[in-house]
Amino acid sequence: MDYLYLASRSQGRVYVYTIPDFLVRNSGTRLGGRGRTTMDIARDSGSRIWVAVGDGDYSVECYAPSGRMVAGVERSLVPHAAGVTIDGNGILWVSDDVESMIYGIDVSGPGDGSAGTGSDKR
Repeated sequence: MDYLYLASRSQGRVYVYTIPDFLVRNSGTRLGGRGRTTMDIARDSGSRIWVAVGDGDYSVECYAPSGRMVAGVERSLVPHAAGVTIDGNGILWVSDDVESMIYGIDVSGPGDGSAGTGSDKR
């Protein structure tokens, strides 16, 4: 099944739509808490969704395909997440536009959504 992921900054949500049934907005699954500012989203090889958020306890939140939050990157590790992407080795790359840093975090762990322990600042 194919999915379309849309981030709404004004609504503070990430919507997941099933393609081709994405014409009705109410069919979308909402990820993230109400009022959060979504900065960027990325999907890993395990179909987990990583969402960079502008506020809350985590700077990046991880969601299982079911829409349940399963992990997060704490602000103590990445204070101001602005962009996210995942490479083929399971490294989550997070940009921080306030600190002018790029963080590499190993999220290839056991597949349970855990954010791993390694971090590489660049």
